[in-house]
Amino acid sequence: MTEDVGSQPPSFVRQLFVCGTIFTLSMSIGAGAGFSGVVIPQLETEDGFNMDKTQISWFASLMSFATIPTCLLGGFLGEYLGRRMTCCLISPLFLAGFLCTALAPDIYLLYTGRILGGFALGLGSPPAGVLVSEVATPEWRTTFGGGLSTFYMVGMVITFILGKAVSWRVLAGICCIFPTLSILLLFFIPESPAWLVTQGRLVEARRSLQWIRGPHCDVEEEFLRLTQSYAVTQTQKSEKKNFKSKMKDIETKIKRPDVYKPLVLMLVLMFTQQFSGVATLTYYAVSIMENSGSSLDKYTATIIYGVIRLMGSSLGALMMRRFARRPLLILSSLFVGLGMILLGLSTQHNSNRDPEVEDNGFIANYLPLISVNMIAVSYQLGLGPVGWSYTAELFPVDMRSFLSGLCSFATNLYIFVVIKTFPELQSSISDAGSYYFYAAIAFCAAILGMTVLPETKGKNLAEVSQYFYVCCTLGTKEEDSMSEAEKEMITISADGSLVKSNSFIMRLNLESKEVKDEKETRRRTITEVENVGTEVEKMTEKIMHKVKSAPIVKLDELENLL
Repeated sequence: MTEDVGSQPPSFVRQLFVCGTIFTLSMSIGAGAGFSGVVIPQLETEDGFNMDKTQISWFASLMSFATIPTCLLGGFLGEYLGRRMTCCLISPLFLAGFLCTALAPDIYLLYTGRILGGFALGLGSPPAGVLVSEVATPEWRTTFGGGLSTFYMVGMVITFILGKAVSWRVLAGICCIFPTLSILLLFFIPESPAWLVTQGRLVEARRSLQWIRGPHCDVEEEFLRLTQSYAVTQTQKSEKKNFKSKMKDIETKIKRPDVYKPLVLMLVLMFTQQFSGVATLTYYAVSIMENSGSSLDKYTATIIYGVIRLMGSSLGALMMRRFARRPLLILSSLFVGLGMILLGLSTQHNSNRDPEVEDNGFIANYLPLISVNMIAVSYQLGLGPVGWSYTAELFPVDMRSFLSGLCSFATNLYIFVVIKTFPELQSSISDAGSYYFYAAIAFCAAILGMTVLPETKGKNLAEVSQYFYVCCTLGTKEEDSMSEAEKEMITISADGSLVKSNSFIMRLNLESKEVKDEKETRRRTITEVENVGTEVEKMTEKIMHKVKSAPIVKLDELENLL
């Protein structure tokens, strides 16, 4: 017996197929990041062009450098070309990048391959994440969203494992499998229904939604919501401002405390996040284990690091659901700093001992591996995910897209600087000194969490915006500089302190309250007028009744009476 349409829930398998296709792009990104970490020792030999430290630093950092100008462009392409189409365009870039690396006759084509991989990373990350969130049902959206970072780690671990067994050229050729798989699978998935609706292609949008949810799933209600969003989109399109007006609008809004304060905090937090040195463990993984002096196999230690970080990534997503943001950030930063100190101590110990004397002690062999994995797990449990979650929770809704893009741009710049300067930093202040420097920056992140960063878990946007009107201000000057309108918007918090609530959302709430108060005043006035009119009518009736019932008196008798 054939089942009727609507008798089945949305198909999990089809959602998994669409999201799994996007996950192959995440594996390409992870493979590109892990590639430099595992092949750098080979590139320093005759088989790898005898690259010096400066050339190695460029090879490791060029992928991040190429991401900087394209991280904002990827979002625009996703809006104008579509999520799936953008992914189709960037997959060949990944493939070309790995092919250039595998066939490179000199270091310049090797650099070109890294640049192409960086372009693909910057262009593909925004639309890939949006596509996953748009095709997944609410009950699976968080799970599939976490799959992007998980499969990034999977691609990196696979590269670490293969890097132990094959040469760097063969490894680059094997990495071509990931983008090739993406190109093939992308032909079998539809475009995002939500994007098709915003373009007015409603027939295609319904067909795409029906394919993703399954042939026996009733999509009428979900499609109705999408068409309603289409109507809103059309209204917004008719109200678009020109570029000059948009820039002036941004210039005005950036002066608000709930805009510029969280922006400054996020730029500082992302600086401490990246300059804690965690990126160097990925891009220079094997070299770090080799220079630490441990007698453990450097490739085996790197594989262990990759697996531990993969497990930490999954555990971090669970911790973010259950615990507050600030404690996770503070503890994570402290343990990242502690791990960097331990790595510095073990490296310093091994560099000072006689190389001819074999040392099988704990510090020489196992402390480097323990410290590296402590850093990886600690970062994944707090400093990494909390920093990115703040970009969605601290910024006001009317400026969130612009400010998030700005933070992404700055973060990619920080990553490039950290990776590029790592060899020079080691040469100038020693290997151990560079780890101590990163530890100090990690401790600064903990101090930032203890002092000015707000707690956002369980708070609405109004409460978060409200915080920035009293955070990092001088009390008397702030109070004296307030206008009369702002003073009227002072509220008293639960602990008895004054809180200025003229944030974007609180202004809307206040305006809404004023409108309600005005309506209530009008209603009372009308009621009072109606009551007065009723009283006047009653008095008039009484007077008329007395007049009618009064005795008739002649005029001469009235004069006598007077």
